[in-house]
Amino acid sequence: GEAVRASHLQRQREAAGDVSGHEYFSYLGQKTQMEAANQARVDVAEARMKGEIGSKLREGQTLQNAAKIDAETKVISTQRKGQGTKEEIKVKTEVKVFENQREAEVAEANAELAKKKAGWAKEAKLAEVEADKAVALRDAELQKKVEEMNVLTRTEKLRAEFLRKANVEYETKVQEANWELYKNKKPPKRTSTKSRKRQMPRKPPWTDTFTPRSKNPKGFKHWLRLRGLTYAPFSTLWEVTTRL
Repeated sequence: GEAVRASHLQRQREAAGDVSGHEYFSYLGQKTQMEAANQARVDVAEARMKGEIGSKLREGQTLQNAAKIDAETKVISTQRKGQGTKEEIKVKTEVKVFENQREAEVAEANAELAKKKAGWAKEAKLAEVEADKAVALRDAELQKKVEEMNVLTRTEKLRAEFLRKANVEYETKVQEANWELYKNKKPPKRTSTKSRKRQMPRKPPWTDTFTPRSKNPKGFKHWLRLRGLTYAPFSTLWEVTTRL
């Protein structure tokens, strides 16, 4: 732009006839050339600086992009790792829930089985107790019958023993009476057969009216009273034998 202005001024001066300013225009041309050279150097320096700055900018941008990519890669890797961990935890949780449900079902089944076993055992125990009661009742009935038979047997034995002793006592008394009669009577005379029969010992006075099963032993009771004894009915004998 300066060269154009200088050339324009020179043409004006030449047109005006001013020859003396020839040197001025010469210096002005040199100045313009120097300024142009300086401007060129400045432009070169600026271009070089811009090139270096651009290179640095490109290098920095490259590093920034690399760092950004690394960061994004790490983020993506972390996200993927976290997602994998979440999926793993989710699967483990589902497995644990299933195991807990399974254990709960097994525990419930075991409790139900134990409850049923307890019921069965209770029923079996009740049946056993009922059976034992039935056996004990049957044994008691049999024992009662055996005791009743033993009482009857002892009663019959006591009755037979009592009658035997009574017969012995009667025979003894008869013999003693006969002996007393024999000592006190006069010399024997001839007697008829009928008289001898009257003198022979008779059977016990109660034998015609009393038997072991007689219900009205009047002769036996009378005979006992004559000898200072007391009649004991069958019921009394029964009570005595049951207490033996």
